[in-house]
Amino acid sequence: MDSNRIKLAHPIISPYLSKPMIRFAIKHIHILIYAGFWLSMINYGLLAPPERLSLLESNIITKGWHLSLLGVFFGLPVIILYSFRFRKRDTAIQKI
Repeated sequence: MDSNRIKLAHPIISPYLSKPMIRFAIKHIHILIYAGFWLSMINYGLLAPPERLSLLESNIITKGWHLSLLGVFFGLPVIILYSFRFRKRDTAIQKI
């Protein structure tokens, strides 16, 4: 069986993903999950119906944009710091 058939038959790895893309996903899986959670929380806050927000029974979060604002405060600083950290590290590697 040639390698293309094996690639297409593999149930987990898509044949359209390149090796650098897979390495990137494995290396940064923790921040991808973290960012995905907070970015979806920001979007959910903008789209949440009032009935769903009343189920939270919170005095702080009474409207959808309050939930989005919490997502911005808790999620974005970590994502920005992480991106700066790896940007600096990549430029240091290129200088060597």
